[in-house]
Amino acid sequence: MRPTRHEIRYFAIKQNHNTMLKTILTWGLIAGLIMMGVFFLVIMKKDFSEMDFDSGQFIGYASMILAFGAGFFGVRQLRDKSKAKWGFLKAWGAGLGIVLVGGMIYSAGWVYYAENNPEQVEAMMDMYAKSIQDNPELTDAQKEAQLQEMESFSALYDNPLSNFLVTLLIEPLPPGIIISLIIAIILRKPSVNQHNDQLLDENIASA
Repeated sequence: MRPTRHEIRYFAIKQNHNTMLKTILTWGLIAGLIMMGVFFLVIMKKDFSEMDFDSGQFIGYASMILAFGAGFFGVRQLRDKSKAKWGFLKAWGAGLGIVLVGGMIYSAGWVYYAENNPEQVEAMMDMYAKSIQDNPELTDAQKEAQLQEMESFSALYDNPLSNFLVTLLIEPLPPGIIISLIIAIILRKPSVNQHNDQLLDENIASA
């Protein structure tokens, strides 16, 4: 018995979903490993008590741009394999999936490091506090407010779950969302493949 048009369409959609999931997980893993690799390279070569906070922050966000920028190839791979419409929202959704997977890997790695290296985490917080106190553009009231905000975040870092969520929300996700947005604009394919229905009909006829 030959498969119906709806059955072929169903299996095609299912195959596309499986391909998308595999690609998102693969490139998300690559993004997470890039960020964690840069992070561990930095902490192996630097003493946080001597490291400049701004340079550390620059290295961190540069690694995120590099990691999530690599997701461009994952989204492009999905777009090129797709025979159906690949518009802005679909491209952005794939990019966000890569960002989420990579961000979760990075956040989990940070929590593991923080739980096993509390002294280094304390040194990072001291470095951040010093950067606030030494900032000539802030008034005393602004410095006090930022230091109090830092203390509240320090309390969240004491719990692994809240540490994971806060890290995910304030570090990889903001730049990741912007980068995935740019990738989606570049890689969107607004036109529908005009031969899609014809290919389905040919598959049915040849089955």
